[in-house]
Amino acid sequence: MEMYYTATTAMIVVCMLIMLVSINFNIGLKAKQKQTSAILFGLIILGVLCEWCGVMLNGQEVSQIPLHKLVKVIELSFSPFIGLACGKSFGDSKWEKPFFYCLCLNVIFEVISAFTGWVFYVDADNIYHHGRFYMIYLIAYILGFVYFMVRGIAISKNFQGNYGLSIMGVVIFAAACIVTQTIDSSIRVDWLAIAISAIMLYKFHGDMLLQTDGLTELLNRFSYEYTLQNISRKAVVLFFDVDKFKQVNDTYGHAFGDFCLQTVAKCMHKIYGNYGMCFRYGGDEFCVVLYRSPEQAEKLNRDFYAALEQKRKKEKNLPSVSYGYAFFDPQTDKIADTMKKADEMMYQYKQANSK
Repeated sequence: MEMYYTATTAMIVVCMLIMLVSINFNIGLKAKQKQTSAILFGLIILGVLCEWCGVMLNGQEVSQIPLHKLVKVIELSFSPFIGLACGKSFGDSKWEKPFFYCLCLNVIFEVISAFTGWVFYVDADNIYHHGRFYMIYLIAYILGFVYFMVRGIAISKNFQGNYGLSIMGVVIFAAACIVTQTIDSSIRVDWLAIAISAIMLYKFHGDMLLQTDGLTELLNRFSYEYTLQNISRKAVVLFFDVDKFKQVNDTYGHAFGDFCLQTVAKCMHKIYGNYGMCFRYGGDEFCVVLYRSPEQAEKLNRDFYAALEQKRKKEKNLPSVSYGYAFFDPQTDKIADTMKKADEMMYQYKQANSK
């Protein structure tokens, strides 16, 4: 049994090392995403090796008790951060710091437990046991994976495909394996499940990146075409076009032109992102699909232009943006007609502003 467990541990470590190497060759990931992925796979390597050391030390010479306690402190302290790292791979969130501080409290309890036995203890025969407050570790572990699941499902709504269900399935799979090992410690499958889950997450994340525009980080043309072809409920379709963008590029250079597109995209995502889907489907052309009423869309439009004006106070050469929109009802309208109406309104807006 020990030989099988050692072989499984070695397999997990090798797989995670391969993933660490592959991150460096993934040109689709940005530096921060690579860093987060590296932390995730590094934590898995650290955790699985500490668990293996703990199993090998269990019941051995009493002189090894301090080492046994040390590896358990490391394993139980850092394992909950895996869920947090999974969630962070989807980007930053305002909830990240509160979760991080909660998990840091668990680290403090684990260190104290090496001397008090609150969360775990190693007896005089060098045998590991759960302590009276082992629930503290379980709560920290659950918090990490709750953050991962909630964050993943929230982000997945912006992409094509059932990634939300896939992410929920990954979490349930990992949780089932962890619960199984908690009930029967002889069935050591938790780190194998976590490693498989991390690889699946990496794959999902790669699929999502294929739907993202590299410059603006909005959804790309593929997502735009797929979404408009598959709208099945009432929505407001908005088209945006950066005015005189070619002139901006010719006058101030392409670097400034890229900055303008990124600024417009950030304002767009900030205002519309929580209510619909934002796309860059052409050079200076954007689209938003809002699942809101036309009245609500008008309010968001005012907020969007107010946000642009705030940016223009800092950068006076930021160009204006024309827009048009139309309401779509799948029961009565054709999406092609809705798009044409929105495009015509945008053209009229652009013509009025050019005078």
